[in-house]
Amino acid sequence: MSYRLLIVDDEEDIREGLADLVDWTSLGYAVAARLEDGRDAISFIESNPVDVILTDIKMTFVSGLELAKYVYDRQFDIKMILISGYKEFEFAQQAVNYKVMHYLLKPTRLDEITRVFKDVKLLLDKEKSEKEQALSIQSRNEEMLSVLRRQFFADLMAGTLKERAEIDRRLRLIGLPIDPESCPCCSYYIRFPRKDPDSGGNPGNADGQLFRFIHQIFLKEQEGILTFPISAEPDKILLAAIDLRADGLPEKTLRERVGLQFETVKSRINAVLGIDAALSELSLYSSITEIISLYAIGEGPRSETEYGDDDRTDTLVIQKAKTYMQSMYDKEISLEDVAEHVYLSPVYLSRLFKKQTGRNFTDYLTEVRMMKAMEYLRQPQYKVYEIGSIIGYKSTKYFFKLFKQYAGCTPSEYRNKLHDPTVR
Repeated sequence: MSYRLLIVDDEEDIREGLADLVDWTSLGYAVAARLEDGRDAISFIESNPVDVILTDIKMTFVSGLELAKYVYDRQFDIKMILISGYKEFEFAQQAVNYKVMHYLLKPTRLDEITRVFKDVKLLLDKEKSEKEQALSIQSRNEEMLSVLRRQFFADLMAGTLKERAEIDRRLRLIGLPIDPESCPCCSYYIRFPRKDPDSGGNPGNADGQLFRFIHQIFLKEQEGILTFPISAEPDKILLAAIDLRADGLPEKTLRERVGLQFETVKSRINAVLGIDAALSELSLYSSITEIISLYAIGEGPRSETEYGDDDRTDTLVIQKAKTYMQSMYDKEISLEDVAEHVYLSPVYLSRLFKKQTGRNFTDYLTEVRMMKAMEYLRQPQYKVYEIGSIIGYKSTKYFFKLFKQYAGCTPSEYRNKLHDPTVR
């Protein structure tokens, strides 16, 4: 790589001679421009990258010394080399304050120019290597910090991080100056559409590309809220968001701001990757210690529906779950399938379903299927052994067992009762 050199001198013969007579390419430089005054040089460096300036001290409008001061004051990363006549050498002494590297006395000798610029290139090479190494270390540190922050919240939500002293230590380690007892935070999922089996791609794959893309979006704090992805599952990514402001945000405000952030993220995902995203399973916590207490008693994350004034929202969710089970009873459906349909975690749906209906998921699904079995048993065209597979059971024996537990008789006995009222 060649370093960019700017030559500035108000004497055309000297300026052109310096540019043409020196083999700058073999020294590792490329002449970016040849200018006749410091004023022109200032205009040039404001809009063009330059590594080294070789300039005369005395010029008409802006001197080389003034140019050196300008570079120094504005902290340009440019090496300055001055050309000085004997009479102006006392001015060159002032340039020490402006970090000027070398002085070349007029008339300049080719061997002296070669020596000076070889030294400058060695310094530029060393600084370039150090910068690249520092950037590499910084990049690794940032990546490690991101991993440690993700792990911190993953441990919290897994219930494995409980001791206050350890929490404080981990918070210091990951650079989060927050009070774990008063800092609002939340977790939520970003969901993506499932893979279309007929398409060649996999737009629903939450691993790899999507995770890295979302990680890049949330690298920096946004309006006092720090967000980072924790883990990826097929079709969804779990994120945590935390309020870094000293006074904290009310939970409602945190929820609203997370929602606004998500709309921006959603637009970027769609624009860049062509994928539609949805926010789901938002769980709000008044503090980090609340997460610990919830997991300590086995409750896990709360859905935002738990923040309503009543249970109307919960009831709507459970009704939606029931409707789904009533329409899919003949399929092999699981708690996970229903939870995905209503955008809740399986654990939370199971607990909420029990709370709202007094029955667990399996009992309700069995009841739906048994009621359907009784409807089919009233229709003689259906064989008793066929009905089990029609309502979702592969094993006829298992169907008979469940039916007897539910109705107190076998399917055949139930049908006989329907057609012979004397049978008890």
